[in-house]
Amino acid sequence: MSIFALVDGNNFFVSCHRAIQSDLEGLPVVVLSHDGGIIIARSNEAKALGIKMAEPVFKVKHIIESKKVICILSNHRLYKDTSQKMMVLFHRHSPKVQEYSIDEAFLDFTGVQPDHLQKLGHDIKNDIMDTLKIPVCVGFGKTKTLAKLANHLAKTFEDLNGVYSFYENERLRASLGLVPIDQVWGIGAVNAKKLKGDGVHTALDLASLPLSRVKRRLNLMGQRVYQELNGQVCSPLEITRSEQKSIMESRTMVQATSSKEKIKEEIAQHVVNVCEKLRASGLVSKEICVSISTNSHNKGPQYDKTAKRSLLASTNLTKTYLEQAFLLLNEIFKEGYQYKKTGVTISNLENEKNTEKDLFIAEDKKTKALTKSMDDLNRRFGNKTITYGATGL
Repeated sequence: MSIFALVDGNNFFVSCHRAIQSDLEGLPVVVLSHDGGIIIARSNEAKALGIKMAEPVFKVKHIIESKKVICILSNHRLYKDTSQKMMVLFHRHSPKVQEYSIDEAFLDFTGVQPDHLQKLGHDIKNDIMDTLKIPVCVGFGKTKTLAKLANHLAKTFEDLNGVYSFYENERLRASLGLVPIDQVWGIGAVNAKKLKGDGVHTALDLASLPLSRVKRRLNLMGQRVYQELNGQVCSPLEITRSEQKSIMESRTMVQATSSKEKIKEEIAQHVVNVCEKLRASGLVSKEICVSISTNSHNKGPQYDKTAKRSLLASTNLTKTYLEQAFLLLNEIFKEGYQYKKTGVTISNLENEKNTEKDLFIAEDKKTKALTKSMDDLNRRFGNKTITYGATGL
């Protein structure tokens, strides 16, 4: 029998900011669109004040000012980085993960004993909180639709402590009666209105209908939802994470430069970012590639060069790759050109756990410990709280 889990971040954008600013805990917080005009995320405290999602800021300015609501501009780099780290943690708990959105994923736990699900859910919840300071809720079910509804209940009722399982049949039928029909994943506003007109007000009402009546009233999507509410898997897990072969970071600079020092800073920042992703994903490599180029759209002398280097042993240490990147840059840099684009690629990636250590190469334990401390500080206090001087000031 299949078992799915849906793990979902609570007020994810707000939680990302709170993870690096602990003084925001317990305060009403809203996240604004990049132009500051629309509210795109709210803390529970802000929701309690009546502030709605996608509300224009000017409409609730009186609430923001009178209740001292904290407004923060959106930071999509922060959300993306946190999401990537969260997905890596999900893979600790299940080898089969469908990354469904920036802050939620379906996990496959088929074969796990149902009475172990509650503990498993709390293990996931605690792992994400301890590592990233992001609160999540976990819902279990025989289908993805049931897992989604279980997650909804885990968020709605505080006494569930963020974890709920729909696996037991009696509990399932009773709990479905608590879920309004317009909260059922996949039903949509049009079908919800139609069903309410037929006296179907909850997920249990829908699940209890005769199949013949469902076929007459709902489209194919609605029929699949009905089947999934009754434990029949119509939407299998879609594994979205393929084996990564390389990680690349590149940037087109706002203004072209002939300064080798400026190019070196750009390359260093690429290396720092790529190595952070390697460590977050539990990956290592021993191959790095550095590229620099001028702007091909401009008149004048053009130059485009790439160089690659192989290390003696696989690693994900930033210090090691910085040393190699600077050697490569010395090989390919030429004076007299206006450089516009830089890039770093680390390829032939391997799982760190499966990599055989070379007996003849000593492990740099001191650098490894320092790197871990830097990662911990950046995770706790925010990206780039501490970094390498080579990236510039």
